[in-house]
Amino acid sequence: MLTVGYGLALADPLPPLDLELFGQMHLLHPRTHDKDASVPASNAGAPSTDSSGLIVAGGATARVRF
Repeated sequence: MLTVGYGLALADPLPPLDLELFGQMHLLHPRTHDKDASVPASNAGAPSTDSSGLIVAGGATARVRF
């Protein structure tokens, strides 16, 4: 997992404003999921299934101070 964030506070002569940003990246390592022998062959992914991937998330907040 990699996470990055940044915050900025603006003041005089600008309006009092706070900004915050963040980003995340999650790397899902390849994995095989073996299903129990009692799972019917007609079940999706029987007898096993693989998973892997990348999850990316981000966000921002803004606040005005009075």
